[in-house]
Amino acid sequence: MNNHSLAYVLYHNVFRILMFKKAKDFMKKIGASFIFTGEIQEQRPMSQHKHALRLIEKEAGLVVRPLSAKLLPPTIPELKGWVKREQFLPVREKSRKEQISLAKRFNIKDYPCPAGGRLLKDPNFAKRLKDLLRYSPDFTLNDIELIKSGRYFRLSPSTMMVIGRNKEENERFLQLVKGEDTYLYVDGYKGSVAILRREIRKQLVILAAQILAWYSEAPKTENLKVVCKLGENSSLINVKPAEMSIIEKFLV
Repeated sequence: MNNHSLAYVLYHNVFRILMFKKAKDFMKKIGASFIFTGEIQEQRPMSQHKHALRLIEKEAGLVVRPLSAKLLPPTIPELKGWVKREQFLPVREKSRKEQISLAKRFNIKDYPCPAGGRLLKDPNFAKRLKDLLRYSPDFTLNDIELIKSGRYFRLSPSTMMVIGRNKEENERFLQLVKGEDTYLYVDGYKGSVAILRREIRKQLVILAAQILAWYSEAPKTENLKVVCKLGENSSLINVKPAEMSIIEKFLV
């Protein structure tokens, strides 16, 4: 295994452990007893081999993998009788033939296509995730969804921003807005929307408005009105679009 592959494996497993730990925190909040996943032993040789699965279980806690459970040591939920091990399967394959067969058996038609891109191999997403891990180690699944698309900016160690690139991304971001987020758009012009997250100071809102204004369809030399919404509160900021040299300093 070369250095690049080793780095990917380590990075991937660290991310998965963090993801499971977040799931474990949520599990406690809702009163659930354990986590279960659709992972299959050896389907992904770099991240789903037996050692990797056991490492994640050790670090994250109560994880059950029904599709490959009979190939793995009994978990706490199995030992305590919360679930019946005899109903689980011994699936071990690199293809998804067995999974597709099970889907047909149970008349499940709406499932992700086999193969598909691995998000962590996308260098742009990897950069964003690295930035998020560095500045927001308490990130949520909502944060992950937010950085999957659009343009991503780090305005300060405690403030991130995303800007939509098209109608679909704008609508998607609207679904991810939280109560403490500032939502921005340029008044009177079509174009992008932005979400400002974490610590939000006035000067950062102005900077965000200037960056967003550059991505709008408005002339780059005009003063523009940017609508800034925080919860039920809304305000207007008059700004000129930022210069690209400024924007590049904050673009991740």
